[in-house]
Amino acid sequence: MKAIERNIPLDYAHTFVRNINFTHGIWVMYLLSKEFTLFDIGVFESVFHISSMVFEVPTGMIADLFGRKLSRILGVFVALMYITIMLVFDSYGMIVLAFTLLGLSYTFESGSGEALVYDSLKKLGKADEFIHFNGRKEVFYQLAMTLSLLIGGYIAMIRFELNFQLMFGIYVIAIVLLALMKDVTFQNLTNHSIVLRFKHHFIDSTKIVLSNKRLFFLILISALIAAPVTTIFFFAQDYLLELGYTRGMIGVFLAGHSLCAALGGFFAVKIEKKYREQKVLKYVPLFILGMFWFMIIPSTYVIPFVLIGFFDSVFYVVMADYVNKITPSDKRATVLSLGALTFSVVMIILFPLVGLFAEQTSFFYANIALASITTIVYGILLVILNTEHFNTYKL
Repeated sequence: MKAIERNIPLDYAHTFVRNINFTHGIWVMYLLSKEFTLFDIGVFESVFHISSMVFEVPTGMIADLFGRKLSRILGVFVALMYITIMLVFDSYGMIVLAFTLLGLSYTFESGSGEALVYDSLKKLGKADEFIHFNGRKEVFYQLAMTLSLLIGGYIAMIRFELNFQLMFGIYVIAIVLLALMKDVTFQNLTNHSIVLRFKHHFIDSTKIVLSNKRLFFLILISALIAAPVTTIFFFAQDYLLELGYTRGMIGVFLAGHSLCAALGGFFAVKIEKKYREQKVLKYVPLFILGMFWFMIIPSTYVIPFVLIGFFDSVFYVVMADYVNKITPSDKRATVLSLGALTFSVVMIILFPLVGLFAEQTSFFYANIALASITTIVYGILLVILNTEHFNTYKL
């Protein structure tokens, strides 16, 4: 039990180290410097999400069947391969391969990390503390991102390649932290072949999501809200350049976005405790929608761009808690991977379309399009919240 208890501080440390990502705020500019177009970058991002979509559920099943710790370590190894390719190669095909590997690395982590921590807390009889843990973890994540974006922008002013080189060493530290963790497993299908284990696990996990309408709707809502925010974050890098800001200033703005997100993670527990599920699900996305419409004004674009991080983070922390509460432990990584798969499907469609639309018109009109899409999504959310299926099970 002491070994399982150590999973919690180790995961905080891993979250911070793994997300000191000096490439996060500059990869779009890095590829533009290699003479790729915005449409190319949209394609690369779609490749990332296609890779995530293809590998998401299989890696989730690997985590459930063979160990969440193993899955997470494999994810970091694959990320090291991505960095190596980005540093060494400039060809279109190799960049596509790099983003394919990046998508694979995320899938190894996406469901397994959260599952390992939630079930560690469950073993310790502290599952109700997950929302507190997730809020604090979001703070560590966003502080790491803030530090990365502040420093990453200035490193890029020296040499883009240096951002990627520093990441290689950071990921090695992340592997060491993961190796110190204690795994928590629940599978007992040792008498079945590997193929049968995967088949039964996939069928059972899919049935859980499809039969529990509340779980299905929570996963859908999360993806539809998160995708526009993720899209605006990445395309903001080039739009801010267009508005006349330097790379260093852009790093500061991106860091401000992440710092607000850290505050969102810190206050998420208090907000959920005070306003509870219905109000959080209804009004937090409304604030996100307001920020999107505020961002269509070029002269004040930076203000809502920074503030949207706060509301996005609150929504993420609360939704993760709601989803985990109604997910069985032995299928947790796979169900969470199905949620990430849903997000990837939305991003595959949205990201290249926005990139193409921005190239054919302008970022101004692309921002209006994103705000309009988010308005439609919010309307869908209001309809879902009032359905009988969604309200048959109260948290």
